Amino acid sequence: MIDAKRGKISPRQLFCIFFVSRIVVSLTYVQSVSVGKFDTDVPISFALSMPLTFLMSVPAVLCVKKKKSPQFSSALGIAYLLYFLFFSSLTVERFAYFATTKMNPESPMLMFIILAFVAVCYGAYLGIEPLGRFASLCGTLLAVVIAVVLIFNIKNFDFVNFFPMMQNDTKHFLMNCALFTCNCIEPILLLTLSDKTNGDSIKPYFSGLGCAYAGVFLLLLFCSGVLGNSADLQSFPIYTLFQMASVNDMSRLDILHTSFWIFAVFLKTAVMLFCASTLIKKYSHKTKVLVLSGVSLLGSVFFDKVLGMRIAEVSKYLTVGMFLAFAVVAPLCILIFDRRENVEKNI
Repeated sequence: MIDAKRGKISPRQLFCIFFVSRIVVSLTYVQSVSVGKFDTDVPISFALSMPLTFLMSVPAVLCVKKKKSPQFSSALGIAYLLYFLFFSSLTVERFAYFATTKMNPESPMLMFIILAFVAVCYGAYLGIEPLGRFASLCGTLLAVVIAVVLIFNIKNFDFVNFFPMMQNDTKHFLMNCALFTCNCIEPILLLTLSDKTNGDSIKPYFSGLGCAYAGVFLLLLFCSGVLGNSADLQSFPIYTLFQMASVNDMSRLDILHTSFWIFAVFLKTAVMLFCASTLIKKYSHKTKVLVLSGVSLLGSVFFDKVLGMRIAEVSKYLTVGMFLAFAVVAPLCILIFDRRENVEKNI
């Protein structure tokens, strides 16, 4: 039995953090995480991205096992801090775009961005223990919701919708594999949260990602089987799948999609800001969280007001490059060139 320790979370809570964090990406604007037409190619390329993600996670996993991390370096620690801030801004901006297009088109994105960061700032301020407890609740309910939506969509599922298969060319297929692989911040979260876990962090990492990939694969498979070619016309095909899952003619389950995306965005962004705050040694936790939340808010506003819809294309290239740099190259360099054992953070 594992004894509880202050400032640490259990392996089960870590599992739920990884599970929710990976799933939330699939709920976003589909054109920002894929290329080409949305058809049977997409679930296939997503399935192939899972072993690629696990393979590319090996350097980070080895760093955790050897108690080394590129985040222990002052210079690299700043780079990882900026990485967390970028994805915090991007995650909230993606949700705000959904909120203004599907929930309340009359409200400006800025309102949703500000409201989101007020909640996220408070969550990050509370610390990793409350976030871990919320992750357990959110992860459990999210798994139930996915199962319910799939069950209620069985009546709408038709294998004919899978044809014609493989409409995208090889280039688009491979690019989708790369995008699905690299839209994954979990190896970086593992580097930060491993020493915040009261127990093994490797098994929760692989099992959490594995369950998330399985859940998203089934959702994408049902998108193809239920929506057919019309899935390519949807900006949020999984949201449309939730709309199709009705109990009767007067009830739809899309409210579940919206509710749990809000929970997932809150959890993921709060965890990222908490992780960013741990990379700063000076100042109080409250001050760090307030400043980092403000910077991330400005980043989301910049994405919205300056880049606009271009952020969907720009983020594709940035996420691939940043994943390779922070999840693969930096940990590999630490493993090869840093001969010290059990080094401590010096940021």
